[in-house]
Amino acid sequence: MKIITLLTCIFVFSINAVALNIGTTNIVFTYEDTSLTIEQQAIVSNCVDTLLEPALPFSFFSHFREKTYLKFIVHDYPFKLRMYGAVNFSENTMTLPITKEFSTEILSKIRLQSEYSNAISQLPEFCARLKTQNVSQLSDTEVDGFFLLTESQKKITTSSMNRIYLNNLNDQVFYEVPIVCFRKENVGPNNGSYLWAYVPNSCGRITFHHLELIYYNNRWYISDWHHDF
Repeated sequence: MKIITLLTCIFVFSINAVALNIGTTNIVFTYEDTSLTIEQQAIVSNCVDTLLEPALPFSFFSHFREKTYLKFIVHDYPFKLRMYGAVNFSENTMTLPITKEFSTEILSKIRLQSEYSNAISQLPEFCARLKTQNVSQLSDTEVDGFFLLTESQKKITTSSMNRIYLNNLNDQVFYEVPIVCFRKENVGPNNGSYLWAYVPNSCGRITFHHLELIYYNNRWYISDWHHDF
């Protein structure tokens, strides 16, 4: 597997194509949806750029039926879209198609971004707290305050367990959350509708997964509400 580090992002506005500069190799995105405007391409490109940074080190090339594929390991995101397509190589350029399904999903989230702009703006600070907290100096009440649990989960979860969980997060690398990783779901207290964020993170470039957060009562919480029993 060839590990590629994302260095810079260069938007090249041409018909249905945007390029990224990855090390010495350009990745050019071509769009299946030819109706996208330049502004829409820029929105989609920005989201793809954000997805690529954590995904690239966990990605690989494969060869099938005379075509080469670049598969980005983003299967742990909570959506069924796949950054997976045949790529063409020309000198230092690699062309990767963006499906209409993918671009449509990203553009549909713009309204969500506007509706929850305050909540989304609070997320970086919350993630920073998870990384910088000296957990050993927190009281049990403060530790438990990071989590939003169901009644069933409260019965089996102790403050010590929450403390260990927070300690483990200190070793995680949190990445910028692209708009496609925010979802409004009918999952949470009183079966209400809440904003969920799926924060891409990794541990020492070994594993790549996400942290599930819910926005409730004007703040973010770590929550495993989806997996209640």
